[in-house]
Amino acid sequence: MLEDRHELTGFNTRKVIYTPDVVIYDDSGHILHVYDVKNGFTAYAIDTSVKLRFTLFAAKYGIPVEAVVIRKHDFKSIAMGITKQRSAKEPLICRDVFYDWRGAMKL
Repeated sequence: MLEDRHELTGFNTRKVIYTPDVVIYDDSGHILHVYDVKNGFTAYAIDTSVKLRFTLFAAKYGIPVEAVVIRKHDFKSIAMGITKQRSAKEPLICRDVFYDWRGAMKL
């Protein structure tokens, strides 16, 4: 849960929930990667409500969600919900999960 519901005068707000598609841990149990599988990096594939959830997740857990597009022999990755976000035209190309997530940021 990213944000609990709040009681306002006469009504309640809804809680905000996000469940990543894949979470990769290291041998010590620390989170290495948080993946959300998408079919592209366009506004149609990743709408504003999803981007907001990615931002809230990064703020709460200290690691950004990586939007990934799966291909036959590799996958493309862009860290979302951060200020230094890679361009959709220049994603990080990965063959495995053994990389630092900071590589999915714009340098």
